[in-house]
Amino acid sequence: AVQLFESKIQAHLDALVQTQGCSALVEGMQGQPQPPAIQRGIEYLGEAEHWRRIRVKLEQMDPDAFVSLGAALAEQPSILNNLAAISLPTTVMVGAQDQPFLQPAKDLAAHLPNAHLVTIEEAAHNPQYENAHAWRQAIETHLTQYGQRC
Repeated sequence: AVQLFESKIQAHLDALVQTQGCSALVEGMQGQPQPPAIQRGIEYLGEAEHWRRIRVKLEQMDPDAFVSLGAALAEQPSILNNLAAISLPTTVMVGAQDQPFLQPAKDLAAHLPNAHLVTIEEAAHNPQYENAHAWRQAIETHLTQYGQRC
C-alpha cells in the first residue's frame, strides 16, 4: 500500500477537490517552492508548458476518482507474491528523490524474476523531464538488451 500524503493533508486535498475540482490543486502546487528535481523538469519543458500539462491532466480527472484513488492506494493489498509469474525482462525505474515510490520500486524489482532496477539520479516523480538524459539512457539500454526477446 502506498500513502502519498499524511491523512490530514489527504483529507484537506479531498475536500478542496470535491468543492473546486481537481484543477484547484494547481494553484497550491504553483505557490510552493519546487525541489531541485522538479525545478529541472520545469526548466526542461519551460514553466508555461510544465504547468499547462499539469492543469490539463488535473482538469480531466474526476474529483470522485481523485478521492477514491487516494483511498484505494492506501488500502490496496500487495500483489508482490503474484509477480513471479511474469518472466519478461523488466526495467523498473524510479526517481532517486521520489520518496513515496523508492521502496515500492525496490520491492517490485525484487519480486519480478527478470527485473533490473534503475534509480534515476537528480529526478523525482517525472524522471522523463527531470533527468531526461538518464531516463532515455535507461530506456535505450532496456531495448538494446531485451528488445529482440520481447
